[in-house]
Amino acid sequence: MWEAGQNADRVMRPAALLRAAGADEAPERLPIGARDRRLLALRQEWFGRRAFETVDDCPRCGACVEATFDTPPQSPAKAVAPVVVGELEIEYRLPDTTDLAALAGCDDPSAGRALLAARCTGRELSDDAIAAIARAMADADPDGDLRMLLTCPDCEHQWDSLFDPATYFWREVDAAAMRVFREIDALATAYGWTEREILSLPRTRRAAYLALVTS
Repeated sequence: MWEAGQNADRVMRPAALLRAAGADEAPERLPIGARDRRLLALRQEWFGRRAFETVDDCPRCGACVEATFDTPPQSPAKAVAPVVVGELEIEYRLPDTTDLAALAGCDDPSAGRALLAARCTGRELSDDAIAAIARAMADADPDGDLRMLLTCPDCEHQWDSLFDPATYFWREVDAAAMRVFREIDALATAYGWTEREILSLPRTRRAAYLALVTS
């Protein structure tokens, strides 16, 4: 999984992680909320039900705010149904990772919204229609935009802070891989074993040898 994540573009990395973990379907085509829920489930499988820890800056006073929270509860979603704007009925699909990749080089938020709407509907739309489609997408895939309500301990200001499960999980995978690399380096230096031989050891035995080397 670490190698897949390292070799993938940042935007496509979440789908690469799911594919490396054995996802049956094309993960890059999953709606963002469904993709991130699969990543959260994979995190729990690999690392257990440990809490999330994050920091954010208060938008009012600039204080650094630390937050600890459990896995966000799954939000109820509405069915994807055509959106009616005036006399126009617009069918759409939910955005996926390939859509985010297509928006990666777009620095203009308005242009990005228009491009995303065009990709998900197959047509160019007015600003009012784009706004209606955006609301429908948010209702149909609420887990595609996970946010935490934070309160600043200094000025008591409250705000919604964006939580990106894909980025968080990748940081944990990267940190876990680095720990394994350090173990391999220490044991290979001490005993002359190959990487394959070290990784074939059960975790308890590998930890025991590592304790001898580092004691």
